[in-house]
Amino acid sequence: MTVPTAPPTPAAAAATGPVATGPAAAPTGRAA
Repeated sequence: MTVPTAPPTPAAAAATGPVATGPAAAPTGRAA
């Protein structure tokens, strides 16, 4: 579970929960 370089946002935190994938969580946090 690696947190992307994006700031700690509620969307990123929610994405990190269900989505435990690194490469998938990174673009999701950025796009959110």
